[in-house]
Amino acid sequence: MDTTTILQIVAVPIIVGMLGSAGFAAFVNYRIEISRENRKKKETNPTEIGVRLLLQDRIEWLCIKYLGAGEVRWSDLKWLRQAYADYKLMKGNGDLDELIENVEKLKVIYPEKK
Repeated sequence: MDTTTILQIVAVPIIVGMLGSAGFAAFVNYRIEISRENRKKKETNPTEIGVRLLLQDRIEWLCIKYLGAGEVRWSDLKWLRQAYADYKLMKGNGDLDELIENVEKLKVIYPEKK
C-alpha cells in the first residue's frame, strides 16, 4: 500500500469522526463564545468609547480650523500631538491620520521672545 491509501484508510475516518463529533462542535462553540465575550469587553466600555469619540471630534475640529487658517501655533500643535497620541492609545480607527499629517505640514507660529 502506498501512503495515499494509508492516509485514506486511517486519517479520513478520524478527521470525519472529529468533525462530526459533538465534542468538536462544543469546542468550536466554546471558542466562538470566548471570542464574542472578548470583543464585547473591548467594545462595551461606554466611558472609553465616549471619551474616544469626544477626543476624535475635538481633534478633527481643530485640524480643520488650522488647515483653514494655513498655520498653527506651536502650543496648539503640541497639544494636538498629545491628544492624537492619546486617541491612538484608545484604539482610534485611523480616520484622523491624514488630517494630522496635513496639519504637521503647516507653518508653525512660535511664541515671541520678550
